[in-house]
Amino acid sequence: MSNPDTRLLTLQERFQQFLQTLETLDPEKVDVDDIDRLIQMIEELDERCRLAKKE
Repeated sequence: MSNPDTRLLTLQERFQQFLQTLETLDPEKVDVDDIDRLIQMIEELDERCRLAKKE
């Protein structure tokens, strides 16, 4: 990522991916692996946001 605009665009894309993943989950069929994947996605987004704020 070379500049703030590119970083922001990448964060927005990742967030959209997260939302799409949430929308595809069937609440009646969610298992621990699904929850773990969501947590991992949130942690990655959080880390990228923190790095972007520092730059």
